[in-house]
Amino acid sequence: MNLIKLRQQVKRLVARQIAINSPVFAHVSFDGSAGNSFDGSTIAGDNIKSVTRTGEGIFKVEFTTAHSTGNYTAVASAGKGNHTSSGRSVSVDEYTTTHVTLRVERTDTGSQQDEEYIALVVLGK
Repeated sequence: MNLIKLRQQVKRLVARQIAINSPVFAHVSFDGSAGNSFDGSTIAGDNIKSVTRTGEGIFKVEFTTAHSTGNYTAVASAGKGNHTSSGRSVSVDEYTTTHVTLRVERTDTGSQQDEEYIALVVLGK
């Protein structure tokens, strides 16, 4: 085996070990500002089967591989740019072994908002 192939194998093994020990079960970021035209496209993600807009400011995020227990922590944020006069709040409406449903709202009016940048990280394996 030559040195280049050995280095490649070591890199793959290290990456696999990091993934095994990582507390991140899934993550995704997406642009939800297209409203009814939202096509489920993501900016980045891992272990994400799909993102579906089910209503204004409401997004169902499905996992590729189901969580074994459903006991996990979902952390989400929304907003791109300066929202000092009307921040964004993200609530978890529902979480199961197969998906998380997020609700994005304006903090000044409480109205649901299709936001340009929405991110979710699911912790716990």
